[in-house]
Amino acid sequence: HGAAVPAAEFAAFALFAGRLNRLLARWAAANTCYRRAETAATSVSDMVTVLRSRLGRSAVMRGQGNLPLALSNTLKVVEEAGELGLTEIQAMAYTHCGVVYSLQGAHDRMVTANYRAFVLSEDSLQRMGVLRDLGVGLLSLQAFESARLAFEIVADSNTSLLVRTNALLELMDLESKVGNRLAFERRRGEAEALQERMPPCMTADFHYKAGTGLARFG
Repeated sequence: HGAAVPAAEFAAFALFAGRLNRLLARWAAANTCYRRAETAATSVSDMVTVLRSRLGRSAVMRGQGNLPLALSNTLKVVEEAGELGLTEIQAMAYTHCGVVYSLQGAHDRMVTANYRAFVLSEDSLQRMGVLRDLGVGLLSLQAFESARLAFEIVADSNTSLLVRTNALLELMDLESKVGNRLAFERRRGEAEALQERMPPCMTADFHYKAGTGLARFG
């Protein structure tokens, strides 16, 4: 529909299309969508969408393997969102930083970034997702008690089933790492009961973590 669509609506559509193309690894198409979203959002002074578009382009860079540039651009969004008082966007940007740090193997920085995102976020669903990521970072640092607490909070929350189940799988993996066979089997049973509701990627993760755990116990 082109120019017939109001700029604010066009920006939202373009941002959504950018995300879909990025998830499908259509990098050029994703960048085009994000640029068009930013242009349309700028015309109506929608800084939230402007910054989200920039985060999208940084995520494209991350997907293409350019981690230093992705991180640099994301940190610029963190700074600008902070100056504008856009705490949700700042929280979102910190989660993007956490992903880059994780890919770089900088788990201490990943934990710091996700903690900042957790503190800043006001959206309960997003907070639980971030807390789960924070738990993964803590687990990688062998801070087992703190990681367990993070995963248990998420697993017992009223967030989405997928986020809760994901935390349950992480708990299962944690208990096998610390050698707690009883807790591992209890978590494995809880996860097994949810298997029919898991998407294929989560089912694969469940079997992998279950198999790894059983191997750890001989």
